Amino acid sequence: MDPGQSRPDPGAPDLEVLTEEEYQKIMIFFTNFIQQLGETLKLRQQVIATATTFLKRFYARNSLQCIDPLLLAPTSVFLSSKVEEFGVISNSRLISTYQSVGV
Repeated sequence: MDPGQSRPDPGAPDLEVLTEEEYQKIMIFFTNFIQQLGETLKLRQQVIATATTFLKRFYARNSLQCIDPLLLAPTSVFLSSKVEEFGVISNSRLISTYQSVGV
């Protein structure tokens, strides 16, 4: 790609279906969902913030239609706990917490 050439916006398909306000509300919803998961799992706030950053960065480059945010949210919590060296969250504990927090 040439330096002067602009990159296509991967989130553009989302904005064809959703308004900017609706898109922001979806991001806020999943940010709160990650916060609830983290608090229920008793994670440090830094781990929760990293998970939120992972989710937002992913969707800054990819469409919401690419991967279901309900799958990406717990995945980002799991990954951030490893990156921040918090300790391993077992899959069964994460799944049961996911189901108890529920959406």
